[in-house]
Amino acid sequence: MDKRELFHLAQPTARRTKSPSRVERVRPHLRQLIESWTRTPAFIIGHAQDLLAANALADALYRDFAQHDNVLRMLFLDPAAKTFYRSPERARDRAVADLQQTAASAPEDPRILELVGELSLRSGEFRSLWAREYTRVPPYEVKQIHHSVVGDLELRHEALYIRSVPGQQLIILQAEPGSASADGLALLGSPSAPEVPHQQNPGRGA
Repeated sequence: MDKRELFHLAQPTARRTKSPSRVERVRPHLRQLIESWTRTPAFIIGHAQDLLAANALADALYRDFAQHDNVLRMLFLDPAAKTFYRSPERARDRAVADLQQTAASAPEDPRILELVGELSLRSGEFRSLWAREYTRVPPYEVKQIHHSVVGDLELRHEALYIRSVPGQQLIILQAEPGSASADGLALLGSPSAPEVPHQQNPGRGA
């Protein structure tokens, strides 16, 4: 997909014939799998990076964000991203490149059109990144984040494609065993961890 095609995606969608968005559901056995991981934050995203399901530790990890609904909306529209990620620019670059890769194979996907349109209107940084030449998605790496309760964490980020449900990815965040980050996750997952009020997306995982 070239630059003109990506720019076309960012235009308002009202003039297009809208197709119904596909409903993405998480299979029960996958939900049970991630919920059984009590020491590892894990969540499942859809083809447009909507958060479809998360385990309790992932919910606690992203507690600083106002809503847990879509990775790109959290990165570009939530002020918490600026302090949560120690390198928010890198996180945004990767998320946009990932969405561009998906859009290249499904340029008329209604959910992607809706998301790109919203972010283009509300975020100048997103518009700038979306209009750039398409680049390959960079490899996953160690994420350096700052949590308001447990402080700095370094977590290895892995994304696994779910073969039984094309378009969905299982995201796993792991701390080095015995590290300060592992201790931080253990505290975050403990019943005694301080609560930070946040608003969950009520429709996640439907």
